[in-house]
Amino acid sequence: MAYLERAFDGDMWHTELYDPSVAVPVSSSEPSASKEIHQTDQLTVVEWPRHQRRLIEGRYVDYDQPSKRHATVDQAKTVCGLLIPEAATVLTDDTSGWHLYTTCYNCAYRLWKTHAPEGLCRPRNGDDFPLPSACKHGEYEDECLLCRPPSTPLSVDDREPPF
Repeated sequence: MAYLERAFDGDMWHTELYDPSVAVPVSSSEPSASKEIHQTDQLTVVEWPRHQRRLIEGRYVDYDQPSKRHATVDQAKTVCGLLIPEAATVLTDDTSGWHLYTTCYNCAYRLWKTHAPEGLCRPRNGDDFPLPSACKHGEYEDECLLCRPPSTPLSVDDREPPF
């Protein structure tokens, strides 16, 4: 038995079990010309709505919630690997200011080698947005050992006796 994977809002979800011995392969036909994506090498930041359904006071309420703001170079896929849906809107196409808009940790982390902004730190996790400023050594200000050296250990003479 295996799981059938389905793309849902750019994420892969395991939807149901199936028997791979009787599975029919997907057609290997070429995509139609209307589905071709014209690629550009301009870094842009996009977001799209995520459809949500929540149970409130015994009723389901449908609403759209904005997704993370992702960076893309080819307008077809984000830097972190998600396919960009047609409902996506471009927030900015300013290549030098991508870090002011993106909120996707994976996109920011992967762009850092080639598009790192001056004076900011590479994100450690998804809570580092907006990106924190770096100290003069290029490290996080609260973690830089040159800016904030650790407290010096007590000498043998300064220790309290164990009794």
